[in-house]
Amino acid sequence: MLTTRSGARVLLDEPMMWSEQPDLAVQNEDVMTLAQRRKGPGKEVDVDLLVFIERYANDLLKWDLISFFARNPDLYDTADNVAHRIGRNSRVIRPELGDLVMLGVLEWDSLGGDHIYYLTQRPGLRTLALKFAQHLNGS
Repeated sequence: MLTTRSGARVLLDEPMMWSEQPDLAVQNEDVMTLAQRRKGPGKEVDVDLLVFIERYANDLLKWDLISFFARNPDLYDTADNVAHRIGRNSRVIRPELGDLVMLGVLEWDSLGGDHIYYLTQRPGLRTLALKFAQHLNGS
């Protein structure tokens, strides 16, 4: 796991050898630079996915919310139901859901006074969110 400059934690495809463990100076490097440096023959780094993680999944709660919606891309649900499904408090996730809506990863509609959240329909962000979930599943 690497910690980016913004504090996001990124899981790499394979564990690093002890000799490759980042020191304090390396931890401040850009994620993309680290990934490119570690890239061996025949390995490709999905730079777009790394940027997506750093920009949108930059804390554990957003990570959980994005992965939840990406694993359930056709789900439309309230904050209370989402909180229940991921084992979190709805008061805690509401501001994060709002942030993800402002960032464009999620969208919402109003239904009977409740906000209904769902994964964005914007092709670029939706594709990256789905790729993020696939990566978490090891596919």
